[in-house]
Amino acid sequence: MQGLVQYGKVIYWVATINDHKDLRLLVLHRIQKVTLKDERLCPLEHFDLQTYIDQGAFGFGGKVDSIELVAVFKNGAGHHLVETPLAKDQQITHIDPQTVEVKAEVLETPQLLRGLSSFGPDIEVRAPDALKATMAERHRLAAEQYIN
Repeated sequence: MQGLVQYGKVIYWVATINDHKDLRLLVLHRIQKVTLKDERLCPLEHFDLQTYIDQGAFGFGGKVDSIELVAVFKNGAGHHLVETPLAKDQQITHIDPQTVEVKAEVLETPQLLRGLSSFGPDIEVRAPDALKATMAERHRLAAEQYIN
């Protein structure tokens, strides 16, 4: 066992299995039975759980790059980011009582895209351009479903 990580409502067991050195993320609530083995645990040498997380382990997808996100949250949608920042370097600018601009270096993951998309019309991604275009296309496709 390398560690336990709570990500949202889900708790993950970060572990190696048997003699394998590759890490597995096991969803704790899916484990139905545990058998106690009389074997010594072999933690990975020089493994650091926080570094593993910071490098995108919970992004659930391929190679992870960091991006400089700039987004405007409207209608109070971004207020939670004051207490639960997207990143350590996050900067928040209050535009008005219901609108904030957020700047932060974040990992570009499928989770980020889903999270940002969940704000619907209450978010405007301003940078980077590629993410802005992706968000525009996602919202366009979503809106098309309701037009016809």
